[in-house]
Amino acid sequence: KNVSGDAITAYGESSSYTVLVKIDGGHVGVAGSEGNTGDGIYLWRADASSYIRDVVFTLNEDYGINLYYSNITVGGTTYGTSNVFNTNYDGGINVVSSTVTLRYNRFLYNGDQGIRFQSAGGDVDYCDMIDNENYGLYCYASSPDVKDTWFEGDDVAEVYITNGSAPNLGDGTDGGGNSFRIDGNCDTDDCAQWAVQWNSNNEEEVDAEDNWWGSNPPASESSMFDLASQMADIDYSPYETSWSGRSPSYILGVKRARGGADEPAAVTSVADDTETLQASVDRDHAIVEQYPDSLRARHALIRIY
Repeated sequence: KNVSGDAITAYGESSSYTVLVKIDGGHVGVAGSEGNTGDGIYLWRADASSYIRDVVFTLNEDYGINLYYSNITVGGTTYGTSNVFNTNYDGGINVVSSTVTLRYNRFLYNGDQGIRFQSAGGDVDYCDMIDNENYGLYCYASSPDVKDTWFEGDDVAEVYITNGSAPNLGDGTDGGGNSFRIDGNCDTDDCAQWAVQWNSNNEEEVDAEDNWWGSNPPASESSMFDLASQMADIDYSPYETSWSGRSPSYILGVKRARGGADEPAAVTSVADDTETLQASVDRDHAIVEQYPDSLRARHALIRIY
């Protein structure tokens, strides 16, 4: 059912008394046209052995997951065990004062951003950032390592940098292998204006080597990067001259309106059966027009690709 507040909350009393959280499978937030009024999962001082995988987070009023002082793993070891964050109003996941591993997660149509780091760090590996409201990855005083991640259609910028952040998007030894698809080189309805955008108070240089920028050669620096401060800089050479990495194994979701009907976005219709679900869609970039009614069909829709 819908919950007034956070659907799941777990607190560790101190750094010596943490809480162990292991969640493997489930659906947090979907119930009719409204979800929970808080976060899907809120964790404070979760034990480092904790993990969250194979969970669908949809229509939570705040974040799908909100982490504080929790050095945990969010995601699986393959796309079959990934988490899906779809249409959570504040964003997919908020990471505060934590060092996390975010691996094999999909962030689709979330409000504001897919991932937000605040005074935090860790790894973002093999994730998909697609059509989030403003940003794919938001870094506030944070410098995570990002590799093999697909950025496309996050409305303002794929990566936003502020307050001394310097995310490693590829330094030649770690990070890199990311795909940035911005204006003129993306297949979604609303392409991002910038691959990377800096706040005017951020003067850090960002490493972004060995990435694909949507074309060979890449577009001009001034058209890809919003260097709000002239002290900011980015090193994006060498770059990939063609895309030989993975494409998203599926980009599949439904744009839901708060408290109302689905937003029409035609590419296909969906056969809703409680036992099986079949959809003939473009597997790389598909938005389902008809949202199925049964819970089993919804789970099948999320996992079919």
